[in-house]
Amino acid sequence: VSVYISHLIQEGYILGRGYLLNKKERIYVIGSAIVDYYTVFPVDAFPEDGTMILDDVEFSVSYGGYAKNLTENLLKLDDNAACIFAIGDDTNGRELLEECRTYGMDVDDILVVPGQKTSSYLEIRSPERNKILVSAVDGKLLRYMTPKFLAEKQHKLKNAQIVAVEDGIPEESLRYLSASFSNIVMVATKLRRAQRYAPFLNQFNGMVV
Repeated sequence: VSVYISHLIQEGYILGRGYLLNKKERIYVIGSAIVDYYTVFPVDAFPEDGTMILDDVEFSVSYGGYAKNLTENLLKLDDNAACIFAIGDDTNGRELLEECRTYGMDVDDILVVPGQKTSSYLEIRSPERNKILVSAVDGKLLRYMTPKFLAEKQHKLKNAQIVAVEDGIPEESLRYLSASFSNIVMVATKLRRAQRYAPFLNQFNGMVV
């Protein structure tokens, strides 16, 4: 192709050539995207028989998760950021994806897993809202952040300014990323997960607790 272009330049059909360069390196965030459900524990929730019945409680629903939230806020700071996470092929996943688009997120690297529901998180707080009484998360889709899947993104990750990775992805994926790229920053979200990456922690470029 280069030879033909050179001939066209010599004959005057093409005046010159150039390359479009990405002048601002991206920040990639790898982790979770979740549907969040929040509610408050009523004062009179414990009847005499000990059975807990929560009637007429109000739930607030939003779309969150580490990767989604951090990318959203980086974009608000005018950073060139993109996220890599997995969602289900359900209504929640489609709505989450649509919200990402409204914030201007690049969704090209988001994995939609057929036949799976989007991950969810439930939080119940005290009436004063100052204490979490119950929290439960279904983060099963993080297991789809496999080394094989991430290897397909290696060109983008290698040329990123920073790759921030959540500690919730599989251990083999943490090992792959820390061994393959020099721009990896670990984000430790739960202390109990530390034993998974402690043996190779020195391979990360940095760590945020």
